Amino acid sequence: MLRGIPNKNKDEEKEETEEPTAPFSRVEEIQEQALKKFIEASSRQKTGKSPEDSEIKMKASREPIDQSNPLSFRKIFKKNDLLPISYLQSGIKVSESVCRIVLRDSTGREIGTGTGFLVSPEVLITNNHVLPDINSATNAVAEFNYQKDESSNDCPVYRFSLNPLRFFMTDRKLDFTLVSVNPTSHTDEDLKNIPWIKLISQRGKIKEEDNVSIIQHPDGLMKHVTVRENQVIFMLKDFIHYTTDTKRGSSGSPVFNDQWQVVAVHHSGVPDPDNSRNWIANEGTRVSSIAAFVKSEYQKVDKKTQEIMEGVFMELKDSINKKEDKEEDKSDPIKNAEEEKKYKPLADQYRHGYDPLFLGEDYRIDLPKLSEAMEEDSTKMKNGSNILNYVHFSVVMRQSRGLAYFTAVNIDGNQTYGETIPRKDKWSFDSRIPRSHQYGNEVYVNNDFDRGHLVRRLDPVWGEAEIARQADADTFYFTNCAPQHKKLNQKTWLRLEEYILNNADTHNLQISVFTGPVFDDTEDHQYRENYQIPNEFWKVVVMVRTDGELSVTAYVQSQKDYTKELIEREAKEAFFYDRFETYQVSLKSVEQMTGLDFGELRKYDRFGRSEATGILISELENIRL
Repeated sequence: MLRGIPNKNKDEEKEETEEPTAPFSRVEEIQEQALKKFIEASSRQKTGKSPEDSEIKMKASREPIDQSNPLSFRKIFKKNDLLPISYLQSGIKVSESVCRIVLRDSTGREIGTGTGFLVSPEVLITNNHVLPDINSATNAVAEFNYQKDESSNDCPVYRFSLNPLRFFMTDRKLDFTLVSVNPTSHTDEDLKNIPWIKLISQRGKIKEEDNVSIIQHPDGLMKHVTVRENQVIFMLKDFIHYTTDTKRGSSGSPVFNDQWQVVAVHHSGVPDPDNSRNWIANEGTRVSSIAAFVKSEYQKVDKKTQEIMEGVFMELKDSINKKEDKEEDKSDPIKNAEEEKKYKPLADQYRHGYDPLFLGEDYRIDLPKLSEAMEEDSTKMKNGSNILNYVHFSVVMRQSRGLAYFTAVNIDGNQTYGETIPRKDKWSFDSRIPRSHQYGNEVYVNNDFDRGHLVRRLDPVWGEAEIARQADADTFYFTNCAPQHKKLNQKTWLRLEEYILNNADTHNLQISVFTGPVFDDTEDHQYRENYQIPNEFWKVVVMVRTDGELSVTAYVQSQKDYTKELIEREAKEAFFYDRFETYQVSLKSVEQMTGLDFGELRKYDRFGRSEATGILISELENIRL
């Protein structure tokens, strides 16, 4: 059921005067369905358990931990209960979005309670069995801040009426309701002052055996939380099952992963078939399934309703943005043909991407492999491929983070143009993938973050003049940048390729370079609600020496301290690397940090033959080639 701005008729007016559907009238039916799904999932598990990401877990359990390498302890961190103190701060922040929903009849008498939470500046989500129709939503009230403070005193409560006549969407099967909230409370508080939680439509935010937390109003009481000591048991197509403590009144609560991303909307307990008073699990509706439903309704509604839906799932804008881009191209043609030739993307026939045989027929250097879970979280084009090819380089994106897993570029030092091609900082989205899978200008405005090139601007700029100009323009896609602090040490980091080309015993002055951010979804800082900033970046350089031997070197640089200061986070555990210093490390260390598999290249790692865990590159001459 979907309701936007209505044209009322007499039948509708009559309907709105009727009593709302009795709250929780479907609870027993929902619980029976949840139990049926639980039994089916248990049966499948007995015949062969296959949790998501099992391949990674098995591989990690087989690998010995290098006690001397600080990087190795990342694996230990992922397996225990250590979390940064900012985990608690982030939890408090998202809790502000959670509200108690008080259900009332037409006389104003309270008839039940549930839980909901804001998912846009004007829309909250709860269960269908809490708010099954427009009438029940019209009579309901959302109470924010219904809780105790740190001194156990009652906090001021902000009560907002709902506005289902502006927007109301519900689905009985998935058991969710989205409804508009009035902009001011009963005592004139502004809804804009209450934070909202961004819903991420992509799958991959949770897997079996992960821990979850739930912020809720159990039994209609003040706000409570169950933290982490709750495990995901089964991952189903539209639902997840987990062990955690909930009560009546918790319906509609957000279910969080350890990054405080909402993975499901809680809606039911799973009753013990042998004792109806006991519960064997709980069930929540997956956010990705809710997103799919909303997307299916998007084209059926008017523009004003679409805009409200876009506030909940921003990727709905993609289809409109593509249309607008085409219209802009027609209405604002490039006046100077030479400028168009330099900077407007050429036909894809020029975009062959990274060449694995660039260093010679005898030296095939393939792209690093993603794990099964990483592959699922990679952004795919319409043809199903996740490899975005540009002129002389390629990019593979991670959709849930909006940044590249890695970039790969071929550099020909014999044909470089240097700074002879003028720089034009005109950044664009790549239209081959959704805009919502790419960090855009909103990350970089009014702060100290630069749009840091992953593939250095001049690296692919070689060959024929026309192609070199296009290569330069291709480096200015958002797929090829990441937020890097302006104080990032460019002297060593960005000149690595140049130094190696000019000083190493390199055959034909040709190298291939892989670069990317280190993703740590627990440690990376949350920024401006919707983004996480990588603390570290890595680089791997491959070349063939004049003696015919393949040579591989790997590097890591951290911006953690400055990122922390910029985002105003509390201090955390000291990291192995100093701020903005570049370290040469083993290729195996990069693999452990990123989850990428470079295969046979490990055998040719120049630093891997050393017993040291990492050396500071204070001067480029310190590099071991």
